[in-house]
Amino acid sequence: MVLQIDIFSDLVCPWCYIGKHRLEQALKLRPQMEASIFWHPFELNPDMPMEGMDPETYLIAKFGSAQRAKELYKPILDAAASLDLPIDFERRTRIPNTARSHALTFWAQQEGYGSAMVEALFRAYFVEGRDIGAPSVLADIAESVGMDRDLVEARLAAGFNIEDVHRTSEKVRQMGLSGVPFFIVNRTYALSGAQDSAVFLDLFDRIERGEA
Repeated sequence: MVLQIDIFSDLVCPWCYIGKHRLEQALKLRPQMEASIFWHPFELNPDMPMEGMDPETYLIAKFGSAQRAKELYKPILDAAASLDLPIDFERRTRIPNTARSHALTFWAQQEGYGSAMVEALFRAYFVEGRDIGAPSVLADIAESVGMDRDLVEARLAAGFNIEDVHRTSEKVRQMGLSGVPFFIVNRTYALSGAQDSAVFLDLFDRIERGEA
């Protein structure tokens, strides 16, 4: 059985990173199911300058203080640890605008590298602390998953698909989506948040049994 899974996410969203791995964990437990996954852009910080922001400035503006941010990060780190998923918030040197990374994900999907690109971007940001808004960094990541570096650099320089990213993100906000990750399975079943693998498994089993 082939499942169509549409995922709305942002590349700087730690719960999106966790949700991706919980979904993959569930799919491994249902080897009879094949997933066709498409990633859709959602900008958590649509007003972020294209050059990004200093992490400390961003954390103070968003959470009031860096200390408050650390408190809020604890459940994220606990959830990641339960999956043996590394996250190192301290390594970040920049909070990026994600429009370029979403555009890169779109191009990657056209070439069959969608999920590999998303994973590479998540790891670059959450594990390595790289600035995934910087064209040079994105070109490096694109090359690492098998894409043509020169073509990616040219597209980034020309701003290809950036406005499409903004329009799509704004459209889904207007439709009522206010947070990510958000999963739509077979264009019928919706799951909001980084659901536990058991929730995905229950849904897969219901679909397999033909239950509404």
